[in-house]
Amino acid sequence: WFSLSLRWFHVVTGMMWVGNSFYVMWVDGSVRKDETWMVHGGYFYRVEKKVMRAGEMTEVVHWFKLEATFTWLSGMALLAAVFYAGSAALLIDPAIFPLTQPQAIGLSLGILAGTWVGYDLLWASPVAKIKDGMVATVVSIFLASLLVYGLTRIFGGRGAFIHLGAVFGTLMILNVWMRILPAQRKMIDSTYQGKTPDYALGSAAKKRSTHNSYMTLPVIFVMISNHFPALYSHRYNWGILAIFIAIGMGIRHEMILRARGSSAPWVYPPVLGAIGFLIYLSAPAQRTQAGSTKEAVAFSAVRGVIARRCVSCHSASPTDDVFRIAPAQVFFDEDAQIIAQAARIRARAVDTDTMPIGNKTGMTLQERELLGAWTVKTAL
Repeated sequence: WFSLSLRWFHVVTGMMWVGNSFYVMWVDGSVRKDETWMVHGGYFYRVEKKVMRAGEMTEVVHWFKLEATFTWLSGMALLAAVFYAGSAALLIDPAIFPLTQPQAIGLSLGILAGTWVGYDLLWASPVAKIKDGMVATVVSIFLASLLVYGLTRIFGGRGAFIHLGAVFGTLMILNVWMRILPAQRKMIDSTYQGKTPDYALGSAAKKRSTHNSYMTLPVIFVMISNHFPALYSHRYNWGILAIFIAIGMGIRHEMILRARGSSAPWVYPPVLGAIGFLIYLSAPAQRTQAGSTKEAVAFSAVRGVIARRCVSCHSASPTDDVFRIAPAQVFFDEDAQIIAQAARIRARAVDTDTMPIGNKTGMTLQERELLGAWTVKTAL
């Protein structure tokens, strides 16, 4: 119930945060001649865009901040509950990089903090002013690509994907509290004091807000990607994640331009091409084709592999130190249950290597090939 409630809360607050980001960016881009009209529920709403001037500040100002705050807090709570707690099986993959639980948690927190420091230093430096930020943008994309590759070389695929989302979420919330809100408060304070505000503060805050908006679609992808092990456990998972970031930002770029009455038709070919390439890249590479195995595989050998590598989780009475209930309610206690799941065993343990999770029980390549030979005969 704790996990369910926390996930529900995280999704709801995330919807509010992303929705506010989309709405504010739309209003900012769609206002024509300093105002725009909207209709909803039988009423018309007039939205005005005004420049802050000395002594003209209203007493009531709405701040978009709590949605972002609670989304990040609940996301960090989920990161701790799902990936830090227990043996951190979803975070650590010994075949990728051997880590203890404290080491994995320390690296996780260090990456979150270090990425913000690097990002903030870059965009607060003179580099951010070169060609209206284009040089800093290219550097940011390059560093983000290195981060994606590094995460997949340190953590298991599922943990690497979710950490990219955690990094982006941390950048976004710190942009809100460390850069956007302080700049806006300074401008408002100046108007209250009868002074002309420093409009450069507003421009800097808007730039960080735009960064946040470009990160929204990649973050949403990461949130749902944990349901698709064929992606996060792929041998080229770093490429898949990097391409999805580019796709999300490309789509968001077109959305922002359309709100401004413009368009970027050049976005469509690379986005559609990237999606097609990902479909091709993520197609399962089957190790064993039907009819290729001349000798029958003894079921006793299959049962032995299942007993050694799978039953600790997939049992009516799991002995695993993390999973106390069989994942997806798949049980391998009886022979009939194993045979009934032959196609699923092939898909997860043979074609995609997504089970056991993080190969926690150490299933070997020979064992996967044995299961593949058996499942080809049994599942067809």
